[in-house]
Amino acid sequence: MKSRIIILSCMAGVDLVFFVMVISIYIINRKLTYRAGITILKRFSPYALMNNKIFSKVFLKGKLHDKNEKLSIEGLIFKNASDTILCSNINGTVEVHNNSSSQLFGYTPAQILGQQITLFFSQKSQEIILNKMEMMKSGQASSFVEEDLYALTDSNSEIPVHVTIIGMKKEENDSNINSFVFVFRDQSNLVKQKQQAEEAKAKSEKLLYQILPRDIVLQLNRGEKDISFVVPSGTIIFIDINKFSEYAANLSPQDIMANLSTYFALIDKTAAKYNMVQKIKLIGDIYMAATGLFNPESSPESHADQTVQFAHDCLGALDEVNIKLTSNLQIRIGVNTGGSIIAGVLGTDKPVFDIIGDPINVAARLQSTAEVNRVHISQATYDLLKGFSYQFIQRGETFLKGKGKQMTYYVSLGSTWFGRNNSAHLFKVASAIEN
Repeated sequence: MKSRIIILSCMAGVDLVFFVMVISIYIINRKLTYRAGITILKRFSPYALMNNKIFSKVFLKGKLHDKNEKLSIEGLIFKNASDTILCSNINGTVEVHNNSSSQLFGYTPAQILGQQITLFFSQKSQEIILNKMEMMKSGQASSFVEEDLYALTDSNSEIPVHVTIIGMKKEENDSNINSFVFVFRDQSNLVKQKQQAEEAKAKSEKLLYQILPRDIVLQLNRGEKDISFVVPSGTIIFIDINKFSEYAANLSPQDIMANLSTYFALIDKTAAKYNMVQKIKLIGDIYMAATGLFNPESSPESHADQTVQFAHDCLGALDEVNIKLTSNLQIRIGVNTGGSIIAGVLGTDKPVFDIIGDPINVAARLQSTAEVNRVHISQATYDLLKGFSYQFIQRGETFLKGKGKQMTYYVSLGSTWFGRNNSAHLFKVASAIEN
């Protein structure tokens, strides 16, 4: 009997030791689990935990609402609004946000809660936001402010946004603001559309500038119609390729257009060097331009001088054209100064800029009667330029169709220029006048 009691006592002792060991292991495991849980919880924002329904039910003994519970109309609008909405306390700490906030900023809902509002703005925009908030708190600004700013995403990308800031008060009659509401409207598409519109406008204006004078384009952009004006004095120049029909006879249509394009491109490039030279139009192989049309402050002498300079530059460009085209093209140039000249836009569907007046006809006749590679000018242009350091050759009376016989001249930059041409029948105008 005694031995039986000893055996039972031993078994009870073993069971007790085993029980104590199990309890000890359980307690140690619970402690480790608790510490691990606390470590994990510390990584979450307190606001995120407070707004988590399951956490509130389990740890705070709060009521677990049904997932299908009905929100108020205001709550549904707030949660599902397409615009991002952040609500902060008076210090700018985000306490509430809607579903769109994660889509705009890239942060998870838990990462957004508890953050400073400035986190969601670019550095430059942060200064503006803080300044607006301070002014609203001190009553120096309205409680409703709108700004175009840049939001900052979790990847440090800047997004153009239209931000509405609303200062909230506890009571309607309360003068102190106790919280803020920030409404972000993504303007990425709007900005992109504006950029595309500006690029399209720039392209269209560039095309218009190639067709119409800049001053006329600006007037058209302002919505002006029936654009016309009178120029008291202008200088007209015609440049024609001599015997172009004979030159083009052995070329294909494609080569004709390509060669003309090369030629006119160099003339345009030369014209671009002169601020008063305005290309008017092309008539076949004839290049027509004028000076003084959009320079009312300029004197007749100045635009006549610039036109003659342009004419001689065109003669220099002709050598480059002949090298490129392996040709021996020659040109005839006629220049006349006079007024008045009527200028304006003709047509509506395909508007063109043109000029009308007797000085234009005289310049055309001077070009058609000029000798090749010479600048043929009228008496009016000569009278304006005779005091300049040009060399003039009096051609004599020249029959101009519709005008009869008129005294005309050739003009050059220096005596060596005339050596390029047969000028046996010409003599310097100074000698002719003195004799």
